[in-house]
Amino acid sequence: MKRKVQQLAKSLYEETKQRFPAIQFINVQEHPEQADRFWINVGGDLDEQEQESMRMFVGRKATDILIREGYSFAVMLDNTLLRATH
Repeated sequence: MKRKVQQLAKSLYEETKQRFPAIQFINVQEHPEQADRFWINVGGDLDEQEQESMRMFVGRKATDILIREGYSFAVMLDNTLLRATH
């Protein structure tokens, strides 16, 4: 993965983490079918309203990155990673 992509992903994650501190970084992966598209995988326990707020926040930031740099990012939340099993 290009250094520029890693820097952009890190920056987007850090901005998102500041706004939504309950998330935790997992990894960055390339989209399996689309060139120059990347998923920033995070775990966290966000309710539906917080998830929607995060999607809107990330969407605006990711659009700016796409226009400016030509790379597409999405923050993918897996909120099952932090739930206790019974």
